[in-house]
Amino acid sequence: MKKIVSKETIKPSSSTPHHLRKLNLSLLDQIAPPTYVDLLFFYQSPDLDDSQLSKNLKNSLSHVLTAFYPLAGRIIPHDSCVDCNDDGVEYVEFRVHACMSDVARFDPDPAELQKYVPVEPYGLLGSHEKGEVIPLSIQVNLFDCGGIAIGVCISHTLADIESLVMFMNAWATTCRHGTMLDSIRPCFDLTRGFPPLDPSAFASKPQPPLVKTLERSSRKVNVRSKASPPLPAHSFGNGCVSATAWSSKPESEDEQESYAVLVTKLRNAIRDIDQDYVKQVQDGDYYERMKKQWDEVDDVWSEACIFSSWCRFGVYEVDYGWGKPVWVSTIGVPFKNVIVFMDTRCGDGIEAWVSMVEEDMDVIETNYKHLILSAPLIASLVRAIAYGLE
Repeated sequence: MKKIVSKETIKPSSSTPHHLRKLNLSLLDQIAPPTYVDLLFFYQSPDLDDSQLSKNLKNSLSHVLTAFYPLAGRIIPHDSCVDCNDDGVEYVEFRVHACMSDVARFDPDPAELQKYVPVEPYGLLGSHEKGEVIPLSIQVNLFDCGGIAIGVCISHTLADIESLVMFMNAWATTCRHGTMLDSIRPCFDLTRGFPPLDPSAFASKPQPPLVKTLERSSRKVNVRSKASPPLPAHSFGNGCVSATAWSSKPESEDEQESYAVLVTKLRNAIRDIDQDYVKQVQDGDYYERMKKQWDEVDDVWSEACIFSSWCRFGVYEVDYGWGKPVWVSTIGVPFKNVIVFMDTRCGDGIEAWVSMVEEDMDVIETNYKHLILSAPLIASLVRAIAYGLE
């Protein structure tokens, strides 16, 4: 059971200059899915009373929003821009009458975790009557045991997981030091590297088929360092494109060989995203090729599996001054065959958040001995997706 303690809008401590009032979205922002990216950070009890903790969090958030000013604005989807009007961030605090260990456990319940983030990430985006989208919402959960969970949801139209963690680290550092450090100020300049298309091109924005004889695997690849010239440090926004591999599997084909083929193809697809590939994206050809690829796959049908790696973004470095998180999680993705990889706290493991239909999950659970025999290939596939080409 939880009870609301406070709900307010946190605005930047300094007004955004008029010349920064409008931020155009980049091409990669425009084609991002209309969802929120969510994270939950769990912390042991800090040596602060609730009122001082709340004051520190809100003051530091207000200060950091002066640098991350688009997050305090409103996204205007039909105009492919952000109105940086300083309307503020949604901020809510709850008192949770439970022990944090009941939530942050070995076998987490996504439905239970949903209660500790401020919005439903995969529902319709929260909006006002004008069609404006709130970029950022935060929920602070204060457990009776003294533990704290900070849930955050950021619009994928404005940011990917790397940008979200960049913001969280900046907020935490500001809270820890009492001031905003120049070294962590973001750069909102992705339109130079990835110029936007006219908003009319997205009037009937296609979505990747959530789908029936092809095996298909897709993995997001970070292209920030592959751009020419490379994007500035702390570039904020969406900086990933999809690497896709598919292969047909005759009924008589050996499954071990099928897995190996798919691993090889996925590695090659990731390797193919080089500077020449990114140059094509920057030249504006990516969106049309992406639509054509989706149409081709949709024509022959496929069993799609979408992977997203959230590894190596430093989620366990987000320290507000009372220690690093004991666990960082997502609430999972409620779509068929979507897998999200995350770092473990110890740093030498991977957590996999797997979303499948119940029948397929039952097959995996009842055939675990067969999967163990395939472990080297599965491990190779996981490494290819989570860590790239290592």
